Amino acid sequence: MERDELDDDRPMSVRCAQCGECPEWESLSDGYGERWLGVCRCGRMQAFLPDQPAVESKDALAAFLLGAGREISAPTPAWIRLFMRSLEQPWNTRWRYSPEPCGACAERVCFVLQVCPRPYWLATCRLCLACGRATTAYSQPWQNLHELAVSGSVWAPPCLAVQRLRNCVFRPFARLEAPN
Repeated sequence: MERDELDDDRPMSVRCAQCGECPEWESLSDGYGERWLGVCRCGRMQAFLPDQPAVESKDALAAFLLGAGREISAPTPAWIRLFMRSLEQPWNTRWRYSPEPCGACAERVCFVLQVCPRPYWLATCRLCLACGRATTAYSQPWQNLHELAVSGSVWAPPCLAVQRLRNCVFRPFARLEAPN
């Protein structure tokens, strides 16, 4: 929209409320209606919805992209995405339910996986679906050699426990079949 097309009787403000400059306007029209987004040089954004001119959105970009009253759904936690993706092809991970409570949140929604991350090593991985705590323990039971278990729940950037869990799920040397 050109600046000379904007006049003072338009419902959208001609000038930025923060710095007083004229924003640049872009429009979008789809099945949810027509929407306008004004972006000022100072970085402030303002949405205008012709169908609902009195609506002032807290998130102008979301109102412009989604339409009035529609909200972005909350993102799925990283550990749930890992768990769900691991169940699909080509990984087909066979998690087993663990009835013991999580050491961090005490919830009973933990799953265990056993894989060989590298030759002659066994990894036992545990994931809590409530809080995202990952625990990995590497061992060579036939030589009575056990590393200390590593636990953590930092997913971005991933802590050592999460890195090991990801490697065991997505890059195992060999998978162990769970007994039926």
